[in-house]
Amino acid sequence: MATSQAEAEQMERKLRPIYDAIDNGQNKKAVQLVDKILKKQESLHCAKALKAIALLRLGRNEESSVLIDEVIKSQCGDQATLQAVSMYHRETGEYHKVVELYSAAAAKYPTNGEILTQLFMAYVRIGDHQKQQQTAVNLHKIFPDNGPYYCWRVMSILMQAHESTDRRNVYLPLAERLLQKYIEDKRIETEAEVRLYLIVLELVGKTEKRLEVMRSETGKVIRTPLERASIELSCLVELQRWEEASQRLREFLPEYPDQWSYIREYAHVQVKRGVAMVQNGRGTNTGEAIGVGASNQSCAMADDKDKPNGDGIASADGGQSKSVVQDGDRWAQPLQEAVEFLDQLKEKPFLTATTSHIPRGPFLGRLELLKEAAKCGLDRCAGVDLGSAAPLLMDYFMVFSNCSCCYEDLHTFLSAFPKADVEQFLDLAEQFVKPSEVEFGCPEDRVKTNLSNLRKQISLLQLQRHGGRHDSMTVDQKEALIAHCTKHFREGVRISATSPTIAAQYTDFYGLLAAHLMIELYGELAGNGARDGAGDGAGDGAGDGAGDGAGDGAGDGAGDGARDGARDGAGDGARDGAGDGAGDGAGDGAGDGARDGAGDGARDGAGDGARDGAGDGARDGAGDGAGDGAGDGARVWMWS
Repeated sequence: MATSQAEAEQMERKLRPIYDAIDNGQNKKAVQLVDKILKKQESLHCAKALKAIALLRLGRNEESSVLIDEVIKSQCGDQATLQAVSMYHRETGEYHKVVELYSAAAAKYPTNGEILTQLFMAYVRIGDHQKQQQTAVNLHKIFPDNGPYYCWRVMSILMQAHESTDRRNVYLPLAERLLQKYIEDKRIETEAEVRLYLIVLELVGKTEKRLEVMRSETGKVIRTPLERASIELSCLVELQRWEEASQRLREFLPEYPDQWSYIREYAHVQVKRGVAMVQNGRGTNTGEAIGVGASNQSCAMADDKDKPNGDGIASADGGQSKSVVQDGDRWAQPLQEAVEFLDQLKEKPFLTATTSHIPRGPFLGRLELLKEAAKCGLDRCAGVDLGSAAPLLMDYFMVFSNCSCCYEDLHTFLSAFPKADVEQFLDLAEQFVKPSEVEFGCPEDRVKTNLSNLRKQISLLQLQRHGGRHDSMTVDQKEALIAHCTKHFREGVRISATSPTIAAQYTDFYGLLAAHLMIELYGELAGNGARDGAGDGAGDGAGDGAGDGAGDGAGDGAGDGARDGARDGAGDGARDGAGDGAGDGAGDGAGDGARDGAGDGARDGAGDGARDGAGDGARDGAGDGAGDGAGDGARVWMWS
């Protein structure tokens, strides 16, 4: 053993410069170092494998392939050579050859744990889960005290269940039994092993068992209290045990008041508690309660004969929903508890190791509670005061409008609440934020306060835009807002002077908003110019075309009528003047016919030409006027 270790150390010293050269990208140098070693020791297969890697990276693929095949045929089983050959095949993407390499080595050295481990990983890379399970079993037999090998076996079974849905009912119970035995033998020690057991229980649908594990000594192996509470809470919610879930949330929310996922879950749980109470009061099983997260479903349970007197309550979308219960004291209790609990969290500053601040979570929790209650028609029933959307939004805005998170927190609620409440909130916010408070020329000692006012104004502009206020502005109002934003964007550079130039600056939003407003205004003015130009061009073209067509038609009709009248008059005159003299009659008739035909033709031609010319002129003039009007309108606005 000592001799073998000494040989390994000697080989390591010889090969170290080659490894360093390959790692540093000096592949030509690595080839030269290998050639020097092979002159002295031709049977050093690890050096040949390293040379093959260097040749591959130099683009000499054929030479490297011949050399690596020579190494594989030698069936050398030392770890350094196997690793080098494995690295070569990974770079070429030939993972199946890595499997072949380690399979041959495992057959030669069946009790070598390192080789079996690498063989397991090779099977993982090619996705042969059945073979990796067999390899994990062999590893566990050789090293029974090594827990990870046992879990590798279970994980391989889970992967087979994931890919083979038709045999899922076979693989999952097998994985559960293996882990159950492992726990009963009290061999479970690590968090990863507990998490694997919880995953298996979740896949087989044993939520009650998961909850039991988390409340046992096994669950305490997971050292993070918040993670344990999160898993336990998910089990309670899935089991629809709203009372326990509410109690659990109330225990750790004071420590994590800004954990939005738990604040949101608390609001949902409290609403579902109220719904479950209504169902129980109507003779409905608790298990039929709607799960947390259900949306757009009315939770009204009463039939028409059970409805109390009155017109019902207004839902969040402005419609009317049924009143769920006549005596609201019982089901209103969870909602009232939530209001009081969240208000208490509002008043209690959140203390950390270094700072103290007001938590945002309780403010958002009140909004989430109102939103969820409104979905179920519980927001305006007697027995509980959840507040109105506009005042609750304003409560948050007054405290956190100077924070960059203000818009991100509130914009989802603006989309969920009725338009009238949103408009009321925006009116209140506009009264709260005064643009004159932003002074870019303020003294240095007031820059921090000025920055707070700047953020308030940005938050207001963001919410106004999301609420649709900018869509209803006139052209003059938009131009004034563009000028305001452009001025603040340019002059606000002094406030951001200490920030890196590549970082987001405090006044960047002003520039973005101004750009968007300019694009919108350009589109509006271009559209208006096109419409105005089309109308003017159509009128001018119609008049010009009518005049031109009338003149052309008159001339054409006069000539045609003269010719036709002459022919007709000559014939008539000849017949009429036969007794008096054919020659005189023909001459007189020809003259009269020519005059009459010319007059009629002129009138008819003028009318036809006017109509035809008016139509053509209108079409041509409309197109020209539209293009000219659109271009003129856009150019005038841009230069002004």
